[in-house]
Formats: sequence, C-alpha cells, structure tokens
Amino acid sequence: MEDMIREDGGSQFTLQALFKELKKKLLLVVAIVLLCTAAGGVFGAFVVDTKYTSNATMIVNVGNEGTLAEAQSLATALKSITEPENDAIYNSTITTFNAKHPDSKITLEELKSSVSVTSNSMLLNLTIVSTNAEANLILDEFMRQIRRFANEEVTNDGVTTYRYPLFAEKVDVISYASKPVSDAKTKVFKHMALFFIVGAFGSMLLVLLSVLLNNTYADKSSFERDYDIDVLATLEDIRFLDLEDAAQKAEEVV
Repeated sequence: MEDMIREDGGSQFTLQALFKELKKKLLLVVAIVLLCTAAGGVFGAFVVDTKYTSNATMIVNVGNEGTLAEAQSLATALKSITEPENDAIYNSTITTFNAKHPDSKITLEELKSSVSVTSNSMLLNLTIVSTNAEANLILDEFMRQIRRFANEEVTNDGVTTYRYPLFAEKVDVISYASKPVSDAKTKVFKHMALFFIVGAFGSMLLVLLSVLLNNTYADKSSFERDYDIDVLATLEDIRFLDLEDAAQKAEEVV
C-alpha cells in the first residue's frame, strides 16, 4: 500500500523515507547550496568591509637598578591607562591623527573598538584591527600619545617635574606598527564557507521537514505494524485520472 494516507495523520519517519526524499530533491539541495555559496561570496566581497591588522610592541624599561617585578607592575599599570574607559590617550590620538590625515579620519568609537593592548611581563603588545587602510599610522600615533602621557611635564613655581614620575623615561617602543595585513581575500572564502554550511543545513532541514510532515505510509511494514494486517503486495506510483481525462482517452482508443 505504497503512499497510503494514514488515518491518524501522523508522520512515518524512517531513514529509508529520508533517503528516498533526499534522492527526489537532490537537485533542489544542490541548487540551494550553490546559490547560498555564491551569495556568501558576493556578501563577503561587496558588503563586508575589508579589515586591516597591524601589530606593535612597547616596553617598560626600569633600567639596571629596577627589578622584573617592578617592570611587570608598571606594565600592568600602564595597560590600565590605555583601557577604553580612559578617554585621554584616545582623544589626543584621534585629534592628532585626524589633523595629519584629513582624508582618513577616525572617530573615538572606532579607535576604542579597534585597538587592543595586552601586557606580557614588561612588554605591551598592541594590535589594531580597523577598516581604515592606514591602520599602522593610527597605531603609531597611539603609541606616541602613550609615551607623551608617560613623560608629560608640569611646571609649578618655576620647577618642572613629571606629572607621572612612576612612568617617566621608562616607556619605549620596541617595534613600530607593522605593515597592515588585509583580509580582502580571506573574508570572501570565509563567508562562502559560512553560507555553504547554512545552505547545506537549510536544504537538509527542508528535506527532513518534508518527511516529517508527510502523512502517508512510506512502506508496507509501517502499515502492517499499525493495523496488524499482512500486506501481500503493493502497487507503486499509481496515478489516478479524473473522469473527463479517462473518457477522452477512451474515445481516442476507440
């Protein structure tokens, strides 16, 4: 009783039914996957902004008389000053950079979200990931502002001292910002792979739903189990004609 409608309206989910439905909709599955993959390539190439990554390193140098523990403590303190919650260094960076590069201006929010600073022993590792092609110049300016902050001087009653003697003359640059690395090529393949996975799972889900929502018997064993009746034979792929078509074909035969 192939494809007999179930009276209780439930589904007959089996692996056999799933593979059978998958075979029927194989071209549809392939088409969906290819379409999604192509859409991912277009999305990655024309919609997603290209990002540029640059790295630099600074050091807290306490000299021969200082200890490693002191250097580590100063590096940790300096890192806390560069946190996005502290606007001083960020504001001075964008003011100076935007004045020097009016065609590549960056906002305060963009700078805070693109720069990250980590401390490692006495070192500060700085990384910028920005949509601005001059990311390395931004990072260099950011480091200059850190050094300016560390060595800032104040004058009181004719006496000039450092505002932050804890850091004065102890912050240096080991390596300036590296040449920006663009993700222009990798972002396309990354989004193509992502959309490929989405298309594959989406099309498979479509096939699975078509099986689960099917209220017909996929095989005779399911019918026998439900009704406790032995099925001696099945007729597959029966197509019923309506009366007008049947009469017309009869006339053609006569």
